[in-house]
Amino acid sequence: MPSLNVVVQTALLNVYDPLGSSVSVALSLHRLVVMAVSASSIPRSASRVLLVDDDDRVREAIVMILERLGYAVRATGNGFEALRWLEEVPFDLLILDLRMPEIDGPTLHGEVLARWPTGGPRVLFCSGFAETAYYESALKAHDVPLLLKPFTIDELEGALDRVLATA
Repeated sequence: MPSLNVVVQTALLNVYDPLGSSVSVALSLHRLVVMAVSASSIPRSASRVLLVDDDDRVREAIVMILERLGYAVRATGNGFEALRWLEEVPFDLLILDLRMPEIDGPTLHGEVLARWPTGGPRVLFCSGFAETAYYESALKAHDVPLLLKPFTIDELEGALDRVLATA
């Protein structure tokens, strides 16, 4: 059976005037990259993963990859919906985008810790925009691994393995 995985790359493009003026345009670009995954990379047990990312295309691509790797996945673009789901179903892992409207990844992680100080799900932050001072300080304060976008399937799989291996 052929297997396909999709990785979405998100980039920020700045265009500057060649005369050196300060005019710039920022565009968010999305590119799909199709890659194959070997059957040997499928985990033996299906961990339950809750993915929270406000970008529909990124979320759909990551869900496709996680499902092909054998994970049981539920995904949303809304942190408040994620909190409701966490009340209903136990998850082994949360993959949280750092920058989201309404409630960002670090704030959502803080709420999860407040509700489940022990025995809650493990967390992996995922973002293409981690270079601001706020997010750098949040990453240090939360002591949660970060997977930078764009990432390869191998990088995602390695990050999942490392996070799920922690107690």
